[in-house]
Amino acid sequence: MTMNPEFRTVRSPYDDGGVLLAMPAIELDAALVHVDRADRLGNTQTLGPDPYFDEHYARASTSCYVTCEELVDRLDLSHPEDARLNHVRALFRHRASCTRRSARTRRRTRRATDGT
Repeated sequence: MTMNPEFRTVRSPYDDGGVLLAMPAIELDAALVHVDRADRLGNTQTLGPDPYFDEHYARASTSCYVTCEELVDRLDLSHPEDARLNHVRALFRHRASCTRRSARTRRRTRRATDGT
């Protein structure tokens, strides 16, 4: 705490009564989020089972930039059945870019040689 005067110690509210180190929240300048789909209005859809912390990063940051596998005009018209998957809403997003296959790893295949 001598290195950073903003750090404080606080007593745990639980029965253990331990002493914990507390610090101010880190201010995020920008959040970089990759999703499956986005529209030109700024809505996004994440199709995987775990949305990670993307929404929290988008809310906490000053700017949010989204890349997507598929960019459509309106998600509510093209994929209305997936409306519940909109985790990063338009009001948190500043820019969007379609970058297909950017979240996938490239597969390298080896050719088997038979020695001839």
